[in-house]
Amino acid sequence: MPDKARCEKMDPTQIQTHHVWSRCVQSVWLFGVDRRTGIDYSHRRHWVESLMEYLASVFAVDIGSYHLLANHS
Repeated sequence: MPDKARCEKMDPTQIQTHHVWSRCVQSVWLFGVDRRTGIDYSHRRHWVESLMEYLASVFAVDIGSYHLLANHS
């Protein structure tokens, strides 16, 4: 049975807190040094932080906290 749509679960008139996460597929290394290739992808962390800040301002949301983990593939 499919889950309810977000618009049916969340009341836009109330202040809410949500835990959101994402993971790379096919063991692609997003941050840090890729163990397999030795390539350093640390520069991407700044890109993601800047994008999160921009999108939060566009969608009028506050980011309470976040973690960008280099040790997760």
